[in-house]
Amino acid sequence: MRITMTHIFFSKTIALASLWLILASCAVAESFLPETPNVDNSQIPSATTAAPTLDYTSTDESPAPDQFSVIVIEAGSAKLTDILQAEAAKAAALGRDPYIEFYADWCPPCNAIKKNLGDPLMVEAFMGTYIIKLDTDVWGDKLSGLGLYVPGIPAFYELGADGKPTGRMITGAAWGEDIPANIAPPMKAFFDGK
Repeated sequence: MRITMTHIFFSKTIALASLWLILASCAVAESFLPETPNVDNSQIPSATTAAPTLDYTSTDESPAPDQFSVIVIEAGSAKLTDILQAEAAKAAALGRDPYIEFYADWCPPCNAIKKNLGDPLMVEAFMGTYIIKLDTDVWGDKLSGLGLYVPGIPAFYELGADGKPTGRMITGAAWGEDIPANIAPPMKAFFDGK
């Protein structure tokens, strides 16, 4: 088959005509699109100004999560002050009051509280709270400069909305035998600000 100049001319002409039809159809289609307003991107925070993600793990162990939260914090690289601030913000979003509970797995009164949190007396005492649980064996050496002193466990500290301790605290010394009838009344009084 011989390709002549005429064939090349017609091939290019057909290609150009096809391209023109494609471009013309795009222009027609574009005229049917709604006009988009100009967007001011200066108000959108950039990735460098966004709040950093904190490296830690939290798990809600509350037996009544619709009434109170019990958040167990496991360490990551985040500073404790940043974690407390973030958790206090979560508490505020839920309309709950933030507290820290210092505990240890080897502590009988701590285990009694955990075991009995579903008891109606305990649910009533803890109503509306956001308990941030910190294991003293993990977090004890990270308390310097935070205004937290743990004389014994369990120890509960009240936090302000800023995630800083208010100075109010209660320990397991506030009740006798570790049963709900003994634990709930002083805890309720503490959570009620008394």
